[in-house]
Amino acid sequence: MKKISLISLSILLLTSFASQASKAERFNKLDVDQDQHLSMSEFKVNLDNHFVRLNITDSKQQNQMLKNGFKRKDRNSDGKISLEEFTAPAKKSNKKTKPKNK
Repeated sequence: MKKISLISLSILLLTSFASQASKAERFNKLDVDQDQHLSMSEFKVNLDNHFVRLNITDSKQQNQMLKNGFKRKDRNSDGKISLEEFTAPAKKSNKKTKPKNK
């Protein structure tokens, strides 16, 4: 039983490291000026591909999603996204949903 758990843990760790490595590679490709941070315009390239895949063509919706996505990734609110912020899970939105009236 312990052997199976160790194998499962090893696979999980390898998968996690591979995922982090691919995120780091993606970050480095997006960081055009190589300053170790993503600006809003560099981050937009990341979302442009997402918009194409989801067929989101409305520019207002795209801009809102860009601003929200950037804000969630920019954990320290310094106006740029570091590698650590890029690879970490995004912050949850602080928007409160109103209960539906019945």
